[in-house]
Amino acid sequence: MADPMGSRVASLAGATVVAVLAACAPTVPPLPSDALLDQSIETIHVVRFASGDARLSDAERSALTSFVASIDLAAPTALELRAAPPLAAVRHRSVSAVLRQLGAGPARTVEVAALGDRLVVAVETRDMVPAACLAAPRPGSGQLPPGCANAVNLARSVERPADLLIGRQPGPSLASPAARALTRYVTGQGPALLVEADASDGSLVTQ
Repeated sequence: MADPMGSRVASLAGATVVAVLAACAPTVPPLPSDALLDQSIETIHVVRFASGDARLSDAERSALTSFVASIDLAAPTALELRAAPPLAAVRHRSVSAVLRQLGAGPARTVEVAALGDRLVVAVETRDMVPAACLAAPRPGSGQLPPGCANAVNLARSVERPADLLIGRQPGPSLASPAARALTRYVTGQGPALLVEADASDGSLVTQ
C-alpha cells in the first residue's frame, strides 16, 4: 500500500522545485512602443476581369500600374498571383506580362476557386514595424493601436532610416569650446564669455 504521507511530501517537494525554477527564470523586459521589429507584410491588389475574358481593361491596367509604383521593388519582395480556374492560367499570363513591363520579378501562381472573375496580386515585403503597431487595437474602435501612429511618424522623420537599425559612429567631441569656457570661468573672465555669446556674427568680442 502506498504511503499517503510520502506522496504528499513528494508533491510538496515537486511544487517547491517548480516555484524555485520559475523564480530563477530570466525575465524579458517588454519592448518599448517605438522599438522596430522585422516583419513580413502582405499587400494585395485586386484585378477585375470581364466575365469569361482574360484581357486587362485600360482602367485595370492603369490601376495595376499605380499599385506597382507604390511598392519598393528594390526591396526583397515575393509576388503571388491568385485566380480562379478555368481561366486562371491565361489571366496569370496577362497580368504577369504587365508586371514584367513594370520591372517586377517573377510571380508564383496559385488557383483559388472562390475568386471568380477577380485576380489577386499579393506582394510580400519585409519592413521594420514599430512594436506599438503589433498590439491589438481597442475592440470595436477600428483604429490603430495606441502609440502606433506616433511611432510611425517618428520613424519616418529621421534623416537616414538606416540609423533606426544601426547607429552611425559619432564624430569627435567639441572639447575645445568647453575647455575655453571652463578656463574663462576659473580665471574670472565671465563677462568676456557673455559678450562673446552675444556677438551676432560669431566673432570673438572682448571688453
